[in-house]
Amino acid sequence: MGARPFPGGPSPAPGGSLPARLPFRRPVWLILAATLLAVSGVLAPVRAPIARAASDGLDITTAAAYTLVPARHVVRVVVDVTARNNKPNVMSGGIITKYFYDSARIAVQSEARNVTATAGGRTLTTSLKAADGFRILEVRFRSSLFFRQTLKVRVSFDLPGSAPRSKTDIRVGTAFATFVAWAFGDRGSVRVVVPVGFEAETTGSDAAKSTSAGRTIFRSGAIADVGTWYLVVTADRKSALTNDRIDLAGGEHLVIRAWPEDPAWRRRVAALLTKGLPELVKVTGLAWPVATDLSIFEVHTPLLEGYAGVFFEGQDRIEISEDLDDLTILHEASHAWFNSNLFDGRWINEGLANTYGAKGLAVVGSDSLAPDNVSPTDAAAVKLEDWVHPGRIADVATDARERFGYDASWTVIRSIVTQLGDDRMRAVLAAAAGKQIAYHGVGEPETVPGAADWRRFLDLLDEVGGSTSADDLFRRWVVTDADADRLDERATARTAYATLAEAGGEWLPPYYVRAPMSEWNFTEATTRIDAATALLGRRDELAALATNLGLLPPDALRTAYQTAPESLDAAN
Repeated sequence: MGARPFPGGPSPAPGGSLPARLPFRRPVWLILAATLLAVSGVLAPVRAPIARAASDGLDITTAAAYTLVPARHVVRVVVDVTARNNKPNVMSGGIITKYFYDSARIAVQSEARNVTATAGGRTLTTSLKAADGFRILEVRFRSSLFFRQTLKVRVSFDLPGSAPRSKTDIRVGTAFATFVAWAFGDRGSVRVVVPVGFEAETTGSDAAKSTSAGRTIFRSGAIADVGTWYLVVTADRKSALTNDRIDLAGGEHLVIRAWPEDPAWRRRVAALLTKGLPELVKVTGLAWPVATDLSIFEVHTPLLEGYAGVFFEGQDRIEISEDLDDLTILHEASHAWFNSNLFDGRWINEGLANTYGAKGLAVVGSDSLAPDNVSPTDAAAVKLEDWVHPGRIADVATDARERFGYDASWTVIRSIVTQLGDDRMRAVLAAAAGKQIAYHGVGEPETVPGAADWRRFLDLLDEVGGSTSADDLFRRWVVTDADADRLDERATARTAYATLAEAGGEWLPPYYVRAPMSEWNFTEATTRIDAATALLGRRDELAALATNLGLLPPDALRTAYQTAPESLDAAN
């Protein structure tokens, strides 16, 4: 699969990807961990023997229900609050001081709207105060709450779904919804109700899943520590996504699956792929590889776990963030070619996807794009052959490593393509797609099994493309110290191979020699090169003798040499 980190700030798959430019965002539930509270009043006598109580004596128990209402684009929240005064009366000097509470406070989501509170069917006075990442809701009681007295209050509010590409993480549409549920008070429970037609899942804290009349219900059970409990709810109704079909002249068949509430995303993706895909076909020289429909789904950004897009290999499916980014769109589409069927190496496919995605954008009129400046000595640097998919971007270190990997792979591939030019790079890609051996002999190139790893890729760049820069780039960016020694062995063997090819003239090197070169079996390759060199020496002696006798050397010797598969016996 391929994935591209999200474009946005300093620097969350299945599929191909590019780094996010958005800062790493701390999950909202961590920010809130120490803020869920129930407080009322301060310890201050009104008149003896009655005084307001400090908050430590007010016990708040809650039962919260979150109901998804797609038709209204909101999550309806109802919190049933039970407040009990546990602050005992105090006797001192024969005087009893009674403590009371006249209000209670709970933390609610900063997006909460239409907040109301009732008790016994009567509306209570409420006020909201902004805090860092949430708001404090204060509910004023109609009468004082004394020791051992209990009051039941119902708090109701809406969490409105935000527009696509909004800063908040609440989305409530007819095809997709997501929000974070949390608990309230000192202890409590949470219930989440998702309507019929949606497939819903949660991450975070534990919640039991059930169904009732077609609805999906999640229940928390008793929550003792409300400060650490959270539930990220996601609900999909794929049948409500758009189903816009695009059939291009080159045989590309696309289906745009966007949120109905986001026509801008749908238009932008459709327009860019309509123009850009034919350009990718042209610049790569590769036929469009997807025989059926390629479906492109709009996805809420955090659900991609740090990436801006994901290509699901073998599923003909792309997921692209709601945060529109032109390079991401063409990058992910290019993974139809650049995946493990073509090259075995994450950095190769990601570097190609970025390089050719940027080329496609340049042709259709977008700004010229280039990787950020990175160096192999950067703190987050990793040799590209060791750059593996982390699964998700969950911390700053992983984010930095991913950013380096994307920019470094783009830097390497972009440099190689620039040096070779489009025509020679097309020949390299065609050879890789045809699984051709890099070292060509007489006739059609032999094929080799499997996708090309970085070794075969390097061979193709050197032999098919005629690269003069790939070796140095691979040493600097790609290979580990252990494999750098292998490059030294390769360089020695390639020098011997080039000498053999030059000595052979029109007698091209046999598969007998080319096979171990392709397999990076340089010890065997050198032995066979020596044997082939000796045979060419005998050829030259025979040619000289034939010339002296006025004869022509037999063509069968050349044929036997060039087609020798496993030995040179037939040519000797």
